[in-house]
Amino acid sequence: MFSFITLFILTGSAPAQAGPYDNHPILRLFSWEKEETIKDTTQVIRKKQQGIQLQIWTGSGTIAQQSLFTFSDETTIDRNRENLNWWFRLKTEYKSDFAVWQVSESPFSDNMLHWKEPEGLVASGPVISQFDFGNTKLFDIAFDQFVNGKNGETSEEDIIYYIRVIPLNAIGEPAGFPSNTVMAHYTLPP
Repeated sequence: MFSFITLFILTGSAPAQAGPYDNHPILRLFSWEKEETIKDTTQVIRKKQQGIQLQIWTGSGTIAQQSLFTFSDETTIDRNRENLNWWFRLKTEYKSDFAVWQVSESPFSDNMLHWKEPEGLVASGPVISQFDFGNTKLFDIAFDQFVNGKNGETSEEDIIYYIRVIPLNAIGEPAGFPSNTVMAHYTLPP
């Protein structure tokens, strides 16, 4: 009887027929029914990057052939190709003043402490939009400014380049999370 009176005083109502934890808001806080969810790190990372999405040209089509001009998260660039100006599509929800692209021979770290000079950085520059379609921009990177001088024509080594974009504010600091990383496999033809 004492527990019934205590329960009535603390909660302001008598327990219902359904059971002690079913309908009462205070008692449900301590219920064993409460399930804990485990955070999926890939979903957390995707949520961070939802505001800025980068894709790399697959190498097919041209800007004049819009239906054939395709983009993906990964592509292969034939080392014997004459024109190494490579196109990128950037979709952003950020209201940043500027953006910078970075190319690295190592995957980018999630740590933004050394974002200006991440490990393996081979080139970087401002995102200069050639075409704007609302929140989607097309820009290019001249890969020949760093691949030919570094690897030479005699190198047999295939290289993976990792590319990302970082939105910047007016004073040149990150205005949000970097984009996803896209990959360019720079290879000799089979």
